Amino acid sequence: MCSPFAALLGSGTRTGLSSSSLLPEILHRLQSEDDLLAAIALPVPDEDADRVTTATDSSIPDPASPPNSPTTSDEVTVNAQVELVSSCQEAIQIQRKRANEAQTMQAERMVKRSKRIFAAIQVGGNVTIPIPHVDRGRTDPRNIIGVVTECSDNDMYSIAVKGDTLSGKYSRNQTDVCATKLYSADDFNTEKTISLRQAVQLDSNCGGHGYTKCNCAGSKRCQTNRCRCFKAKMQCNSRCHSTLPCTNKIS
Repeated sequence: MCSPFAALLGSGTRTGLSSSSLLPEILHRLQSEDDLLAAIALPVPDEDADRVTTATDSSIPDPASPPNSPTTSDEVTVNAQVELVSSCQEAIQIQRKRANEAQTMQAERMVKRSKRIFAAIQVGGNVTIPIPHVDRGRTDPRNIIGVVTECSDNDMYSIAVKGDTLSGKYSRNQTDVCATKLYSADDFNTEKTISLRQAVQLDSNCGGHGYTKCNCAGSKRCQTNRCRCFKAKMQCNSRCHSTLPCTNKIS
């Protein structure tokens, strides 16, 4: 197991003072910001100074050595950097391969678990499809019933409803199987395809999404196509023309 940062860059995340160059014994003594500033301003210890001096002296070319010596300090530094970059890239590729294998295994486990929980639906079975809130009116049902007409190789189902066949296909977890068979494929028209919102509108008593209403006025209100309800061949509801009576409304 590794973090996405390690899989991408080949090393762990560097956060806080623990990833800085300060020694562990100095980090344990820090209590405030002033202690940190004081630790940063500390002089270099003698051992470190000797180490720096030795490194500086080693970088000075030896007059006895030939001018074109292949083992100069610059070449050693470049070779070390190249080896570091190559090893880091190898580590990154290994971590990415492991992450890919882990994601594939997790996907396979999820598919097996889904197939175990959601049993397959036979063609001709009755199912209910939840209707999203944005696709139905306030008085419309929360589900629409249909019949499975086709099942593809990847377990995607074509469903027919009262209006026509729904456009697109549905997976098993998007439907609920009815305990009783109420309809068959012959009860529905499967020649055309419609969206779920259109199917809800055809089966709605109030126009489906949008909740059709009018604001007609006058003594002869709601008797011509100027009325939205009359034009849609629907009866006026309690939200029309301030609940006043009309000829297109049940008294």
